[in-house]
Amino acid sequence: MKVKQTIIDRLSGQPRVSRAGDTVCLNAAHRLPSSGQTHLAFRLVGLIGAVAILVAHYRPDTPASATNNFFLEQADTVIAGLAHAFERLAAVAHQQTLNVPLESLQGWLFALIWLGGIWMFCNSGLLDLYTYLTNREQVRIEIDDQHLSVRHGAFRFAKKIARNRIQDVLILANHSCGYDVMLQHAEGLTRLASIYGNLSRPTLFKLRLQQALSEVKSTESASIGLAA
Repeated sequence: MKVKQTIIDRLSGQPRVSRAGDTVCLNAAHRLPSSGQTHLAFRLVGLIGAVAILVAHYRPDTPASATNNFFLEQADTVIAGLAHAFERLAAVAHQQTLNVPLESLQGWLFALIWLGGIWMFCNSGLLDLYTYLTNREQVRIEIDDQHLSVRHGAFRFAKKIARNRIQDVLILANHSCGYDVMLQHAEGLTRLASIYGNLSRPTLFKLRLQQALSEVKSTESASIGLAA
């Protein structure tokens, strides 16, 4: 059962405490707060794509002029296409019947299909899986009787902080998309993890770190008792 739980924790990235000799290790993996920007980007893609579909179906068939400003001409095309699309929809609603030519609502049908596909992608867990695989942070914290070292990723240098200078573990809001777990010490604040979402995972990370610190303290106390 313990092996199964360890595998689940590794796959989900849940903070877990382990021991290697006299060193206590905390390992975790989580999505960064910038994952919230990815959610917003996909919603904007859905909105812009729906507008593009409506404009493509309902824009006026007028040839482009070589003398007109290109950007103004494109803006006029977008406005005219949207206006024509809403006129078609209003005409169908005014008839109070669905017995109308399919061409009148074809653009709206494709736009709704596009929006539905984006909505399903964002709310079915696929977007969460995408951001977890592409925008996550791995943290490894090692604690011994003298230092706490934190490493973000496999190729970054570890930051070391003296154990006797650690004061507290804080959770600070990271804009509107997540939280930072910070270590308060005599020299200031050091970031341990930036986590996307609500307070659940940052709180668990803080509790696991406090557990690791207490295990090191209990080991020190036992060593002092044996020496005495």
